[in-house]
Amino acid sequence: GICKYLISQNCDGLPRRSGIAPENISELHGNGNIEYCEDCGKQYLRDFHCYRLKKGRDHYTGRHCVRPLDNGKPCNGRLLNSTIDFGQSLPVKPLELAEQHSRKADLHLVLGSSLTVRPACNMPKKTAKNGDLVIVNLQKTPLDYCATEHIFQRSE
Repeated sequence: GICKYLISQNCDGLPRRSGIAPENISELHGNGNIEYCEDCGKQYLRDFHCYRLKKGRDHYTGRHCVRPLDNGKPCNGRLLNSTIDFGQSLPVKPLELAEQHSRKADLHLVLGSSLTVRPACNMPKKTAKNGDLVIVNLQKTPLDYCATEHIFQRSE
C-alpha cells in the first residue's frame, strides 16, 4: 500500500523526517522544528526544536526572518514556534486538508490514538463511511464500532 496523506497530532517533527512530502502532511498541532515569520509567513524547518523565549501565549523564539524584501533588506519579522496550545484554534489549511483527505480515503490507519481529542478524532469516522478504518493501540476507542479492524498492540 501507499500512504497518500498523513494526519498528525504530534508536534515532534517525525512526520516531516519520515520522507513523506510536506504537502502530504497535516500537522494539526504544529511542528516543534518549524518557525514561521509573524510578518511574511515564511517557514523555517530547523534540525532542532524551536523553543519560545517565555512561557505563555507568545510563541516568539528570539530569532528573526532573513527573507529579502523587494528593497533588498531582510524582512526581520519575529519568528514564532508553530506549535499550538490548548485553547488555541487549529491551523485552518492543515485542518481542511485533513478533513478532505479523510473523506476521500479508502483506508484510514490510526496509530496509538485514544481518538478522544477533537476535531482530529472525528476524521477516521469520515473515512469509515466509505472505506476501511483500522485502529492500532492498546485501549478501546469511541470509534471501535465503525472500525474494520482493531489491533490491540503498541504502535511505537
